[in-house]
Amino acid sequence: MSFTLAQARVGAKTFPLPWAPRIRARHHAVFRRGVVVSALMWFPLGAGMGWVLTGSALAPGFALWPVMPWWFAPVMMLTPCVLAAFSSAEHLNPALIKSIGYARAGMNTVSGRHAKPPTPLAGITYGVAGLAFATGWPVGAGIALWQAADRIDAVPLALTGVATLLMPGLIGWTAFTRVRRFTAGMRDERRRQAIAAHVAAHGVRVAGEVTGVRFTRQWLNQQPVFALTVEYPGPDGTRDVKFHYPDYPRWAPVVGNRFDVWYDPAAPDDPERILLERRIVGQRFQTDVEHLRRPKAGGDGPDLGPVAPDWADDPKPPRSRTFLLYRGLIVSTVMATLLVITLIRWIAEFGPGYWWEIPVLAVIAALYTVNAVWWIALNGRAQWVTTVTWSTETLAWIGFMLTFAGMGVAGYRIVEAFMDFELDGFLFLCLGVMVAAGWSGVMLADGELRFTQIVAETRPTPHDEIHEALRSGDPDAVARLERDYGFRIGAQHTK
Repeated sequence: MSFTLAQARVGAKTFPLPWAPRIRARHHAVFRRGVVVSALMWFPLGAGMGWVLTGSALAPGFALWPVMPWWFAPVMMLTPCVLAAFSSAEHLNPALIKSIGYARAGMNTVSGRHAKPPTPLAGITYGVAGLAFATGWPVGAGIALWQAADRIDAVPLALTGVATLLMPGLIGWTAFTRVRRFTAGMRDERRRQAIAAHVAAHGVRVAGEVTGVRFTRQWLNQQPVFALTVEYPGPDGTRDVKFHYPDYPRWAPVVGNRFDVWYDPAAPDDPERILLERRIVGQRFQTDVEHLRRPKAGGDGPDLGPVAPDWADDPKPPRSRTFLLYRGLIVSTVMATLLVITLIRWIAEFGPGYWWEIPVLAVIAALYTVNAVWWIALNGRAQWVTTVTWSTETLAWIGFMLTFAGMGVAGYRIVEAFMDFELDGFLFLCLGVMVAAGWSGVMLADGELRFTQIVAETRPTPHDEIHEALRSGDPDAVARLERDYGFRIGAQHTK
């Protein structure tokens, strides 16, 4: 993807992180989906908080103890909602940045600076979470007030209701201002994208040459940031532009490298109407790159920064990789089968009498079934796995968190059966399946996206061509990789 000079010039406080149009469109869809998922996760958390705090304010212990013991499983099932809520919120910003193609540098951490959305687009994570949380709170509080209506006087009931709405009201208003600012920022962003698209389609295209390279001693998303000077023929002679450009050490620029430059002849000095795109194939790069790697953090911090992205290096020896592939396939398939059998047996054994274990088993079984389908497809070299933008690691972690609810309910039933002298071996089997499911969830969360490279690359593909296609504004660049090499660009290439 080409980027505008306005996004990269010195003093702009933003840096280009270009991606191909197909990747940008895909991550725009991921961002929209993440907004919905985040809202759906934060809403029940707000409702649960409003229910517990309102009920506790009316009468200590009211909110939980009168509905024992079935409350345990639903409350424990909110635990993965917490995990999913924070996880979905955490992935909103990266998806947004990849969809717009540039970012500002966040605070300096032990692993360098991390990309943050531009200031007008910042805060959407808190905005979505806050609005959903503040909307769910009154729902939970209303349920608690309704439950207490026949045992609490009208005046304290009304006062409690008003008091419990103050906090979500404050959260909701603050979140609304963030969302409103983001909406205005996106309108401006779409305007700038339309200008860039017009220049790319109708502007003058020339070849630029790098005449100056300086390493800034900064790293953004593990990539060293360079200050570049590029000269190109303008409407009134040779011009030069200065800007920041991050890239991996493997493709560190040198003097003489080429950039494609587009400019609008009607406004050749407007930085929003000057586009740049780096050429990779056929270029020279720096050979001594150790000093360009992010330095060790020391102590428990990360090791040296990478020379190239994960997809450019085989992370594990072939034998180890094959073992992990079959391990994932076997573990996920066996656990999905055991969980479905346990669910059917539980329903046949207890019917509706202990229904609170049924949703736990059903959800965990569904998660492991999805994992099993994914690993089966991966071992079968199915091409669709390269296009998956959600992470089966997340599904495995959610399944792991849910097993605590399942173990709690099974343990409660064992204690109850023990007191009634009606112990059943199936209960211990169910508890064992839950323990195994939790252990398997941790095992499956093992960087499975790395393995999709063996599906994406049906025959060796030059890494320079992949890297250029990933960042090219040419919509046919990715298609050419698929046509010439059988290579499919997937989610693992944007990590």
